[in-house]
Amino acid sequence: MLRILPAAPLRALVVAVACGLLALWFVRLFQDVPSRPLSARDGPGTAAEPSEGIAQVGSDPRGAPAPPGPGESRPLEVPGAPGAPGIGAGLRSPEPASPGRDCELTLVLSSGFTALAPIAVDLRREAPDGDGTARAQRQVTLRDRRAVGGLAPGIWRVACRERNWRGEEQSLELDLRNGAASLELPFEPVGPWVGRALDADTGLPLARATLVLESRGVLGGESAQGELGRRELVLPDGGFAVGCGAVPGNEARLCITAEGYEALCTPWIPWDGSVRVDLGDLALLRAGLAGGGLAGRVIDADTGAALAGVRVVAVDVRTRPEDLWTDGFAISGAEPLEGRSALTDPSGEFALGLRGPDPVRLVAFRSSHGMSLGEPVIRAPGARLLLARRSLLRGRVLADEGVRGAAVLQSVLVSGEGPSVCVPLNADLEFELGGLAGGRWRVALQGFEVQAGGQSVLAELLVEHVELREGEVQELTLRYPPVSSEPGLLGRVLLPEGVSFSLLRAALWLPAESGPSRFAAVDSAGDFSLPGPLPRAGRLFVGGSSQDQSRAFVVVLAWDETRPLGALAVLDVREPALRGEARRDGVPAARCGVLVAARSGDAFWTQAVAEGLDVTTDEQGRFTLYGLAPGTYEIGRLGGSRRTVEVDPLGGPAPELVLE
Repeated sequence: MLRILPAAPLRALVVAVACGLLALWFVRLFQDVPSRPLSARDGPGTAAEPSEGIAQVGSDPRGAPAPPGPGESRPLEVPGAPGAPGIGAGLRSPEPASPGRDCELTLVLSSGFTALAPIAVDLRREAPDGDGTARAQRQVTLRDRRAVGGLAPGIWRVACRERNWRGEEQSLELDLRNGAASLELPFEPVGPWVGRALDADTGLPLARATLVLESRGVLGGESAQGELGRRELVLPDGGFAVGCGAVPGNEARLCITAEGYEALCTPWIPWDGSVRVDLGDLALLRAGLAGGGLAGRVIDADTGAALAGVRVVAVDVRTRPEDLWTDGFAISGAEPLEGRSALTDPSGEFALGLRGPDPVRLVAFRSSHGMSLGEPVIRAPGARLLLARRSLLRGRVLADEGVRGAAVLQSVLVSGEGPSVCVPLNADLEFELGGLAGGRWRVALQGFEVQAGGQSVLAELLVEHVELREGEVQELTLRYPPVSSEPGLLGRVLLPEGVSFSLLRAALWLPAESGPSRFAAVDSAGDFSLPGPLPRAGRLFVGGSSQDQSRAFVVVLAWDETRPLGALAVLDVREPALRGEARRDGVPAARCGVLVAARSGDAFWTQAVAEGLDVTTDEQGRFTLYGLAPGTYEIGRLGGSRRTVEVDPLGGPAPELVLE
C-alpha cells in the first residue's frame, strides 16, 4: 500500500487515513454487548461458553457467518507444516457409544492457556491401504473443547493451524466399536498475555472478569483498531494466561472489566503475536467510590463563556501537542489514552470518572476552537480547561455533481505547527476549524479514489496552502476535480510482467513544500496524468503493491532546470531489486509484516521508503521489492531480526535474504 503518496510526513499520513473507514480486517469493532454470566457449572479456571453477545473471531454479531458448528467442517484454507507426530499422546479412554457408521471425536485444549478467540485445527485421516476409502481432511475451530462428528474409522491426525499458536501434532485411531473418543491438544500461543487481576484496595485476587484483547495499526493504508478476542473467565487466584491468533495490527492492549469495578486497559504495546507479554499484577479500582473522580469545565479563553459540545479526553502526562490528532470528532494520540471520553454539557461541564494516584493531561477539541492540551491535573473534580479561538479557517468544496453524488469527498486535514486536525465535511461540503496559530497551514482534501484493482481507498485528493494571521478569519474554496488551463504531467510506469498491482498511485512533491500536493491514480497499464501546471523543479513519487502486499515498489524521479522532464515521464520497475523470506522458529512466516528503511540517500528518498513501502509476506513467507535506488537498506521482520543489505539494480541479480 502506498503510504508516501497520500501525505509525506508519517504523522500526517496516519492522520489522513485515520479519518476513513476502518480496515476490513476488523469485523469485531468495539461494541457494548451483553455476555452470558458464569454459571455454577463453570469450574475454576474455565471460561464461559460463547454466547451470541460475546464478540469473537468468526462470530460477528452484525451478521457475519459463524464458525462451523458441531459436526460441520470447512475447506482447509490455512497452509503450514504440521509438527512432529505424537501417536497416542494425550489420548483419553474411549467413551462408550452406540455402534454406527461414523465416529465422534471431542477435542480438548489442554495447554493451560485460554484462547480469547477460536483457533483453527486440521483433522486429517490416513486411510488404510485397500479399504476402499479416500483420505479425508477437515478444518474446525475450538476455544476450550469441541465435539466433531461424522468421522470415518481410521487413524486421525490433529494439527494446529492457527497463526501464532504451536504444538505437536496429535494422533489416535477411531473405530466403530466405541464410536467416540476424546483427545487432549497441548497447543499454546507463541506470544501469550499473562498476569493477575487484583482488587486495588485489598490486594485480593478477582474471582472472575471479562478480558478483551484489542489491536491497532495501519492496515492496507488505513488506520484500524478493533477486538481480536473476548472471553468471560473464572480466574484462579486472579491469574490468567490468554492468547489470540493472527494479529493484523502492530500494537495491542488488554482490557479487563469485572462487576463492581472500573474498567482497566493496559497501555498500547508493540506486539505481533510472537512475543510473550507479562503484565504482572493489574489493580482494578472499585466503582462508585467517594470523590466523583476527574471532572471539570471548559470555557472560552477570550470571553469566559462556557463551551458546550467540547470533546474531552484524558491522556498520558508524557503526551506532547505533536503527538495528537483527530479522527473525525474523536481524539487520538501517540501516547496511551486513558480510554475515557466526554462531551461538555450546556454549562461547559464534563465528568470522566477517572480515579487513582497518577496525574493525567486533558485534551479538548471543538471545531470552532481547535484542539488544546492542558497541563497535568490530579484525578479529582475542579479541572479547568481554556480554549482560545485564535485564527479561524472556513472553507467549502466545489465538486462536480457526479463526485458529490457518489459521496467520494469525506474530510479536510489541516496540518502545520501543533496537532493535525481532520474535520469532516458537512452535507454542503463545508468545514470550519478554529484555534489555529498564525502561519502557513497545509489543507488537504480527502476522499475515496478508485484504484487499478477496482477498489476505492481513502487518500488525499488535492492540497492547498494558506497563510493565516493571528486572529484572522479566512475563507477558502477548494475545487475538485482540479481544473487548470496549463498542461500537466503525463507519466508511465514500466511494470514487471506477471505481477498484478492493484494499488498504484503517483504524487508530485514541490521542493519548498512539506508534503506532496498533487495526486493521481495509476491505471493497470502503468499510465497516469497529474494536473497542471508543471513546475520547473520537483519530485515525482510513484508506488504500488499487489493485492496481498507481498510485492511492492516505490520509485522517485527528480527534475530541475538542469535536468528537465520530457513530454512523458517514464519510470522502470520491471526488475526485482530485492527478494526475501521471513521465518519464525524455522518455519515460513505467512502474512508477516516486513519493515524497510533506507540507510543511504537523501532525506526525500529515506522518507519515501519509510512511508511508501507497506510490505507483508505471502502465504509462503516470501516478499519482493522493486524500484529501490542503489544504496544501503535495513530489512526486518515485524517482531524479529533485522538485516542490512546493499542493493545495486545494475550490479547483477537481486539479493536474497532470510529474516528469522
